[in-house]
Amino acid sequence: MTEEQAEYKVDRPLDTYSNHEALDRVHCVMVMIEELLYNHPYFEQNKKAKYCIELATDHLARAYQMIGVGHLTDDAKS
Repeated sequence: MTEEQAEYKVDRPLDTYSNHEALDRVHCVMVMIEELLYNHPYFEQNKKAKYCIELATDHLARAYQMIGVGHLTDDAKS
């Protein structure tokens, strides 16, 4: 993490948009994993490596759900 990124992270308070942005970022990463890794011929032939990709995707999906629940809760408060 660069110094500029660290400042951005510390100085920026979380708001409803932060949740929306986090949801979008997780979604983008999941799409990239599917398009660039999961469907790659290497992973079709290497099942152990593909399993690791599946685990990573499962964890990202859980994070997406957790962020989404927080997003809905924050929207209900406002």
